[in-house]
Amino acid sequence: MPEVLEKQEDKIEPVTTLPAVAVVGLGYVGLPVAVAFARGRATIGYDLSRKRIESLRHQVAALAERLEELESKTDAGAQPVPGKRDRQAV
Repeated sequence: MPEVLEKQEDKIEPVTTLPAVAVVGLGYVGLPVAVAFARGRATIGYDLSRKRIESLRHQVAALAERLEELESKTDAGAQPVPGKRDRQAV
């Protein structure tokens, strides 16, 4: 009997990817939850409001364009603005 258990354990493969998650309702609570889940796994957001979905699609596209613009400026040699941590005490 122990031999049978050992053989079955050899066949079990560890799970390396997490299953997808669906979030129903992309409002005040659902949208941040969907974003948090999307950081670690495939995530599907669902909402009944077509207007809300189109708004989110437009904002995501606009954000992606803005990020590309900022990345191109940084790649062109723009220097970051020093923060409080970067300044030396006088």
